[in-house]
This record gives sequence, structure tokens and C-alpha cells, in this order.
Amino acid sequence: MATREELLQKAIEELTREMRDFRRSASSRSSSTSTSAPRPAPRPEAEETPSNLKGDDSGFEINFDADKIGKDFQELFQNLGQQFETFKQNMENTFGSIITEVQQLTVAMQDARVELFKQAGAFKELQQSYSQFAPYARSIGLSYKEAAAVVSTLAQKVSGFIDLTVEEQTVIEKQTGALERLGVSAVESAASIDALTKSFGQSIPQAARTTQELFNYAKALKVSPNIIMKDFSAAAPRLAQFGSKAIDVFKNSEIFVRKFGISLDSILGQIDKFDTFESAAEAAGQLNIALGKNFFDTQELLFTTGDPSKRIEMISQKLKDIKRQTGQSFDDMNVFLRKDLAKTLGLQADEIRRLQNLSETELRTAQERIKSGKSIGESIEQSAKKTLTLDERLTAMKERILSAFMPLLEKMMPIIQEA
Repeated sequence: MATREELLQKAIEELTREMRDFRRSASSRSSSTSTSAPRPAPRPEAEETPSNLKGDDSGFEINFDADKIGKDFQELFQNLGQQFETFKQNMENTFGSIITEVQQLTVAMQDARVELFKQAGAFKELQQSYSQFAPYARSIGLSYKEAAAVVSTLAQKVSGFIDLTVEEQTVIEKQTGALERLGVSAVESAASIDALTKSFGQSIPQAARTTQELFNYAKALKVSPNIIMKDFSAAAPRLAQFGSKAIDVFKNSEIFVRKFGISLDSILGQIDKFDTFESAAEAAGQLNIALGKNFFDTQELLFTTGDPSKRIEMISQKLKDIKRQTGQSFDDMNVFLRKDLAKTLGLQADEIRRLQNLSETELRTAQERIKSGKSIGESIEQSAKKTLTLDERLTAMKERILSAFMPLLEKMMPIIQEA
């Protein structure tokens, strides 16, 4: 069989031969015409007649350089052949690159699934929710391995996670993945979700809304969401007794923790103090005797039991009254009085000092901030997407395009694995 180059050369030779025949035929007709009629006088034209177009009213002569035209055609076809080869090579490189990248993407997904099997068990429900969660995870910059780790952590840390519907699992996975991107570890998110669903009896949609509320609260208070989630999950068992008010109690208490340095343990420790009339009366009596004046009232101590942060705020106000009326700061008191105050109030000495010097303006500003926390419109997912770099956005876009090839290669994976 003749090669493409041989066929091309044969076509050029045939074309050259036909053009030479045409030239001879044209010359013959021109000669016969010139012998049968006299040549007319030349026209008085200013411009010279082109050399390849000469004649009179009865005929004309066309001069062809057949060799030159043949050579031009040969060069033209050679250039076209080279351009076709270049195009073919580019297409092969492009498709080869696509196939390689799809293969790499498929392997990464398969490795993540294997890791999920190892960590959380071969549960069909987890595999289904992971399949729905993984594309979203990639869209916010998490790797497939990180996505599998999120699912694994939730399965291990959230009680009854495996028994949730695939849709409920996916809701939690997406929110936890977005928080992971924002610096909140999946472990802390899982602990928070477990507390909300088990200690507070919230449904999955309710738990998701509460998590969003805590996230908004952290932004309003200008504190890392990871810190707020960690504090909440640690305090959840003690907060559960407040029922529907638990979240508000936590947020009010966290102001004193993050803005004024009072430990959450000290604040929540107020829950079990002064919770009866007798204990409140006894504490008020001891404090007033030690101070030499009735600064503390039994009713005030008793009625702030419903919110420990309110009691801390009341104690702060009483300490300021002591300083204003006696001229004594906590540091001016003798060592025995300082110890009595700390023991009776259930606070550390440094915490009493901080409360006495607490700025009312700062406290009110912080309280106003958290009131607006619920209305902050940006979701956790939107915040996570804002952290994407340009390179991560382009990678996510490329993977969405490559995903069109995924079904075919996923069907091929069993064959590849058996090979």
C-alpha cells in the first residue's frame, strides 16, 4: 500500500502534467488565430500589458510556469501535512493528560474510601454519604483523604451516627467539613454535635442551626470558632440542666471567659452554689460579717441561680460597691478577708480582682455584639469557600470537568485492581 507521502507526490506530478498540457493547448490556439487575421495596431495605453496576458480582440495567450506552480503546491501540501501532524500530536498529548489526571483522581478517591473502611468500618450508609459529601469537600479545598477523615471522625465520635439517614449524615458532614476548613477540628465539631443531639435532644437540623449560631457568636465576639466549639462541648453536660436556655447561658458566660479572663469552670461552678434559700442566706451572712457591712443580699444570690453569668455580673457589681464605699480594693484587704471572699464566692483570687476592675462599657459592648450574632447572614459554608485560593478554585473547576470521565474509569477500577 502506498504511503501518504507517495500519494501526495503522485497527485502533484499529475497536476503538473495537466497544466503543461493546458499551456501547450493555449499556445496552439493563439498561433492559429494570429495567422488568420492581421494584428491590429497597438492601443495607445499608458500602462504596459502584463507579460503573461497578451493578445487582441480575437484571442489571448496565457503563460504558465508549470514547474513553479507544481513546486508551490508541493510546499503547500507538505505544510498542511506538517500542521496535521502537529495537531494530531497536540490532541494525543491533551487526551493523554486528561486520561492520566482522571486516573490519578480515581485512585485518590479509591484510596480515601479504603481509608474510610479501615477507620470506620465497611458500612454501606457511610459509603453513600461519603459519595455525596466528597465532591462538596473538594469544592471547599479539602482533599479526598481529609473528607474521609471527617466522615470517620463523625462515625466514631457522634453517638448513633451510623443510624442516621444518609441525608442527615451528609448535612453534618458538609457542615463539619466547612468548619474543618475554617480551623475547627472535626473532633471538636463531632463533640459539639453529639452534645446537642444527645444532651439537649436536638434533631439534626436543629443541631446544624445551633452550630451556625455558635459560629456567628464566635465571629461577633471576635474569637476563634474552634475555641467556642471546644468550650461548648466541654460545658455541655453542666449546661444541659438549663434546657432551652442552655445556649444563651453559655454565650453570656463565655463573654466573661474570653473578654475578662474568668474561667468557665468558675462561672459554671456558681450553678451549685446558693441554689437554696438556706445556702444563699448562709453565704450572704458570712460575706457581710467578714466585710463589716451588708453588701450581699440573700434574695439576690438566690434569684441569679438561673443564669450563672448573671450571678458573676452581680458579684462584680458588689465588689465595685465595696471598693467605692470602703475605699478598699481586693488587694488592700488583709489576707484572711481575701481568702474568705474567694472561698465563699467560689472564685480564684485573680478572678475576684478582675471582676472588681471589670469595665462596664466593655461588658455592655460585648453583650450587644452577641445579640447581633444570630443575624449575621454569612453561613459556615460561604465562609469556608471564601478561604479558597485561586489555585484551589481552578483545581476544583478542573475536577468538575474531569468528573465527566469518572463513571467510565470507576467501572474499570475492578479490572485494574484484579490485574
